[in-house]
Amino acid sequence: MDIPESLRNRLRLLEDKADSTAVIRLAGEMSAAYREKSHADKYVVDEKQRAVTYALTRMPATCAAFCAVLSRVSEELPLSFSTLLDVGAGTGAASFAADAFYPLEKITCFERESAMVQVGQELMRSQDGALSFAEWTAGDVLCGLPAKGELVTAGYLLNEIAPEQRERALGNLWASSEKALLLVEPGTPDGFARLCEAKRSLRKLGAILAFPCPIDCDCPIEGSDWCAFSCRVQRSRLHRLAKGGDAPFEDEKYACALFVRQPVERKNASLRIVRHPFFDKGSVSVRVCNGNAVKDRRLGKKDGDSYKKARKAESGDCL
Repeated sequence: MDIPESLRNRLRLLEDKADSTAVIRLAGEMSAAYREKSHADKYVVDEKQRAVTYALTRMPATCAAFCAVLSRVSEELPLSFSTLLDVGAGTGAASFAADAFYPLEKITCFERESAMVQVGQELMRSQDGALSFAEWTAGDVLCGLPAKGELVTAGYLLNEIAPEQRERALGNLWASSEKALLLVEPGTPDGFARLCEAKRSLRKLGAILAFPCPIDCDCPIEGSDWCAFSCRVQRSRLHRLAKGGDAPFEDEKYACALFVRQPVERKNASLRIVRHPFFDKGSVSVRVCNGNAVKDRRLGKKDGDSYKKARKAESGDCL
């Protein structure tokens, strides 16, 4: 799953104007900071060059993760949205993704770092101006949100909030959601644990888990295991240099949860693949979840359509 071409073009223009030496230096600094710092000492993007570096090196993967989620949501759930509230918007990754799948008439981006707001506005208003109608506002999710949206998104946000404050943040997010709330976190054990915590908190408020779980239930995954999916995004030349790699792509692992206010009918979601399929000669092994249990299945040619679908499937797909 790649990012929308409109964003790809705008990032290409941003890269052409960027100080490549500074981007490479700051990308390394940013990666180290995110690995080492806790929510209490989050890496602050407090100047434009840092925001530009973020846009060129992290925004593509974040947008690709949202695109991967929304692609499946738009196929599996009878939902449509005309307004979006993008909380912790960064430089607008979730907004670009949502605009690619739904006929958005209003977008509100909520971001506390002014440098990120500046770069996000430039990306949205350059070239064709397709997202020039988006409104940007600064603030902290813990202090309440300035608007509502039929869809509210919060990407990679919970880790930046102290554990004892997350319930308040989730309450504010849910209160601003008119139809659905989408949370995306890193596809790590910690990211998965934060989403499980969020599920418990939001259920108390009446939220219904609609995706990716086949049913609204307590997660059957236990112990050291976790649920996460992966998407592949193309890297630009400067992106490769900044990451110190030769591969023209990177794989972004993410965990996600979509909550709705009204029950929705799920299409073809009886089994969700929760690990990348393992292919062998004449067979494919998949780990699937039906909401109540996680099971390993080995499919061969005798399994007909299920085998054919599994051969083409990725983690996150339905079987």
